[in-house]
Parts: sequence; structure tokens; C-alpha cells
Amino acid sequence: MTERREKSDRYWIERAYSLPHTLEELKERRLGLFGLHGGQSAFGEGLADYAHALLAGWFEHKETQPFRDIARFPLSAQLIYERSRKELGLMTTSLQRIRPFRSANGTIPVVERNSEGIAVSGSQTFAADAAHAGQLLVWIREYGDEAPTTLALVPTGSEGLKIRLHPETSSWTTVLYDRVFIPQERILLDRNAAGAELIRSHPFVQALAGYQWAARQLDVLELLTGAAFALADQTGLSKDPDIQYELGLLIQELESLKALLYAAELEAERSPAGALLPAPVPVAAAKRVGGDGYRRASELIHRIGGTELLDAPDFAAPSERSEFHRAKSREHDIRRLAWRLAGDEEAARRRQHERFAFGDPIERSKELYRHYPQHQLRERYRAFRRAIDAQAYEPQGR
Repeated sequence: MTERREKSDRYWIERAYSLPHTLEELKERRLGLFGLHGGQSAFGEGLADYAHALLAGWFEHKETQPFRDIARFPLSAQLIYERSRKELGLMTTSLQRIRPFRSANGTIPVVERNSEGIAVSGSQTFAADAAHAGQLLVWIREYGDEAPTTLALVPTGSEGLKIRLHPETSSWTTVLYDRVFIPQERILLDRNAAGAELIRSHPFVQALAGYQWAARQLDVLELLTGAAFALADQTGLSKDPDIQYELGLLIQELESLKALLYAAELEAERSPAGALLPAPVPVAAAKRVGGDGYRRASELIHRIGGTELLDAPDFAAPSERSEFHRAKSREHDIRRLAWRLAGDEEAARRRQHERFAFGDPIERSKELYRHYPQHQLRERYRAFRRAIDAQAYEPQGR
């Protein structure tokens, strides 16, 4: 990831509320909210960056098409957005659906409506940053909806909203909505499937959000790859041809992700609002490569570590003077890190999240097919055919 620069927390939060306008600003956005507290922040998971990038992209393009007709940024939300920026408030989001509560009488509806707003009930998984954010950008799927149709900004201090840390992990929280009332002024989209899809997929909104997500995946994938190499050396499996092959594939995905992020910067284009946005096709490909790379790295660490990951003895503390004890402590640290990254329940949950956060991988590949500038490839094919046809009809000499 981009070198962590020593800048104030105010600087990083203010940047989160706007889009980049120069190439230097764009490259700096790889870091995102990792910059808070010198890189030691609960907002480093990437979902806070994602939420801010979505709103910044929508806000800055609210007067351009197609947003003006399909997903107009509400005036009430604009005032809330500006106040949050002034107060340096942070928000985050979840890409998981709200799970309905069940009672003795059956399932409780996720949404209940009246003229003043909506009441939301259910539970939703967030990253740990939800416990430190001031607002949640909540995507709501109502009964029978295949995708979100309603979007709202919900203060974390709302009556009936509770945030619970998972007891076995510090990386995830559960948000409980007990008939949390959301007034009309905080509803950004209301039963607007086309608007929700536009916000989730349009390059003016999605490009920066996806770029920052892929940059975070690169950072994590580098850590996983380093752990895989260290574990292979420790277990002696680095000499195994099959393991070398798998490590080589992992390097290939790591370098592909780097190249795609570089291509997104190299092909960045100016939007109608004047923002310099990363190229959407490399960004979409990077998100897919990052998710697949995370899965491959996790599975490889598990394969290399085998049962040793489940049976790490308590070695002597690092303060022991014996070189033997220090070596054993280093081995223990590698296995403990590998287990944390790929073996325990939290790692399994994260692996699923990284792979399916943006929907089924097959559907994401179809989306990449739909958005790819196919005319360039088709023109290459047509030029090739014209050359072949020209040769076929040239008079042949005797």
C-alpha cells in the first residue's frame, strides 16, 4: 500500500468527504482512512472508505446525468452531509443484508412505513468500525427484494439501535435494529431499485470506492503472501514442487492486482464534475482478483500449516536468553499469525466476506463483461478479418 504519511486525522477525514482532482490526490487515496491515528485505526477495514467514497461520488455528481433523473441527492441529506463534514464525523456501511427477527408469531418485517419515515427491525453484520462511527450508511432490502431498494443515513445513537462486538473476535460487530425509526430527511433513496443500482454500479460513484477497496485488498494480500512464504520455509515445504507452484500462482495474483491498480491510475479520466477518477474496468477486475487472491492465499496457508496450526504449543517468552527458545518463539509467532489469518473462525468469516461482499463472483464476472468496452476488441477482430479477406482476393501470380 502507499506509504503511510504523517498527516493529521483532520486531513484524512476531510479527504474522505471529497473526490480527487489530481493524479497525486488519486494515488494518495489508496491509503484512505488507514491514515487515521498513524495507521492504527478501527476504520482500516475499508468499509468506512467505501461508504464515504459512495456518498462523495454521488454528492459531487448529483446535478449530472443520470443521477439528476434517477437518484437525486436529497436536499435534507445534503445538509446532513455538510454538517458531518464540518464536524469531522465518520460513517461506515455494511454490504451484508439485514436479517429479520423472528418471534412466536413469525418473522418480524424488516421495514414498517408511515408518512413520517420508516422503522427498521433486524440484525446486520458490520466491521469493528461501526462501534466508532457516528453514522451508518444502511442498505435495506425489503421483503421479496433481490437487491437493496432503500438507502438511509442512520445515527449510531438512534433509539433502539445497539452495537455488539462479537465475543470471539474484535473485527466484527452486530448491529441490532429494534424498531429504529428513520425520518424522511435521512432516507436517501426510498423504494428506488433503479437508483440503488445506479449508486452501486455507476463509475462516477463506484470507481473510487472500488479502487480504495482493491488497494486495501492488496495490502492484506501482501501480508497473507508473506505469511505463506514464512510458513513454507518453517515447515520445509518450500522445497515441494506443488507448493512452489501454488506460491507462484499467488505471486501472479499479487502482481496482477498491483498492475490493475496501476492501470486504473494510468487510465484515470476526468468526470463531468471535474473529479479525476480511476478507470472503472481495471478497478472492477482488481476487485475480482483481490477476492480470488484472498481465497487462494488463505487456503494455501491452511494447506501448508496443516494440523500444526491447530497445535501451537506455548513456547518460552521472547525475553528468554536462550537462542533455542528465541527460535521456538519465532516459530510459534509464525504459526499463530497463520492461524489468525487463515485458520480460525474469524478468518473463515473474513474469507467469505472478501469473496462475496460484492455479490456472487459469477454475477460480478457478468457485470465486467457488460461494462467492458467491447467495441475495441470487436474492431481488432474486424480489422483482422479485413486483412485476411484482402489477401484472399488478391490476384495470384503465376
